[in-house]
Amino acid sequence: MKRGNTPRTPASPDMTPMMDIVFILIIFFVVTASFEKELGIELGRPDGSVPHEPEQDVSLVFELGPEGTVLRHGVLTDVWSAAATMKQFRIEHTDKPVILKLREGSQVAMLIRLYDLARAAGYGSADIQVV
Repeated sequence: MKRGNTPRTPASPDMTPMMDIVFILIIFFVVTASFEKELGIELGRPDGSVPHEPEQDVSLVFELGPEGTVLRHGVLTDVWSAAATMKQFRIEHTDKPVILKLREGSQVAMLIRLYDLARAAGYGSADIQVV
């Protein structure tokens, strides 16, 4: 009898142990994953009532206008001056908030930039008001 004449069956590996390992890894990653609540910016929603205008001598107010303009107490300013003003104001008035007023046509990117600058100056989320 010749050895070359025997019919060969294709070899197929047993996938059961590999599937067991995959399921064990999935369970491991699900159990060890940590879930954190993402922080966001809470915006004041228009409800038809007249919002309370904050007093300008009590807190630091920045108005965001169209095309990325920033006004501090009605005076046009740039972002870097706003950052320096926030830091100085935080040192002098630790309990006073920063207020970011949105005007018609204001850009969300500028809001986020000023919000991040306020956080970098030491303000917490509760100390930054977006109206």
